[in-house]
Amino acid sequence: MTTKLIIWSHSPLLNTGLGRGAHYLGRGLSQKGYDVYILSQFYSGKPTKIEDYTILPTPSGSTGIELIPYYWNKYGFDLMITWLNWHSLGPVQAPNVIYYTPIESQVIPPMFREWSYNKIIVPVSQFTRDLLGKDYYIPLGVDTKIYRPVPESKNTDLFVVGFVGMNERRKMLDRLVKAFTIFAKDKDDVLLSLHTTITPIDRTQWGWDLNYLLRRFELKGKVRITGHVPYAFNEYDMSMLYNSFTVYASASSAEGWGLPVLEAQACGVPCICPDNTSHTELVKEHGELVPCNDSMIAGFGEELLLVDVNEFAERLNKLYYNRELVDKYGRASREFAMKYDWGRVIDKWDKLINRLCLKIPMR
Repeated sequence: MTTKLIIWSHSPLLNTGLGRGAHYLGRGLSQKGYDVYILSQFYSGKPTKIEDYTILPTPSGSTGIELIPYYWNKYGFDLMITWLNWHSLGPVQAPNVIYYTPIESQVIPPMFREWSYNKIIVPVSQFTRDLLGKDYYIPLGVDTKIYRPVPESKNTDLFVVGFVGMNERRKMLDRLVKAFTIFAKDKDDVLLSLHTTITPIDRTQWGWDLNYLLRRFELKGKVRITGHVPYAFNEYDMSMLYNSFTVYASASSAEGWGLPVLEAQACGVPCICPDNTSHTELVKEHGELVPCNDSMIAGFGEELLLVDVNEFAERLNKLYYNRELVDKYGRASREFAMKYDWGRVIDKWDKLINRLCLKIPMR
């Protein structure tokens, strides 16, 4: 009998990291023969078949957690996979649940420790694996056919420092902008390309008004912002955007995985990132890892590591003055990203689910 799966995540119609992950998980597992549904945050339409899976709606403003028992009984699921940030979850009322969630903290947040006790947890990175004391993990993947080097799209006149991500506290856009300001002094051929929103989308998330932040550092003419309309770029647009970067740069204080880093690498773009959380495993030996020199405790007890801004600027200078190293890192980054092609990732999920299904009572 076909195993019925429900994935709880962002709507796969959204071009967010969670939405893209839900789409590729749903499509890949469907192609392996599973009957897949996606309980979709930010989708309030009717149940709809898309490609090989079905998306299920949630009420506007709801995470959908209250609908899980209803959908479970209506469709008769065998297994749930949660693909959401840990602080968006909670104790799920379903018999068989795999918690697949990024943890953006140097320590296990107390709330996560409480409600995940004695649950099946699949870490998304080596960092999370080690943090939780596990001996396995399944990484997020990247579509290496879409995200690939396109040499003709490179801007050879400018040294473009690119960033892709949410405008929220954890991303530390102020540190990225400050580091770029130090680096950009007396240079006329540099550009900071920010694919984010001018202000935070989620008003509950502390972030920056970029109008004021960029005015503070007097970067007029050296900044491009492409994320005015959230999620408007499709994946082919995103691939071309990454290809326009000379380097990808993130000053994020913590990443549970860091999908934009992997997508940039798949496009042959080297990365400069803080030496913290999952950045380390993604960038080590084919990019620049910048030391952190401070930390902070966030609202749910997470510990976030803050990158050394002056050293970050020095790493930008290092690559600016050594384009051969940029090319070398770019080739190595593409080779590294190929190991995370979605086909390989789905094979890991198929093996895990088959192993679990031997212990799960089927309908």
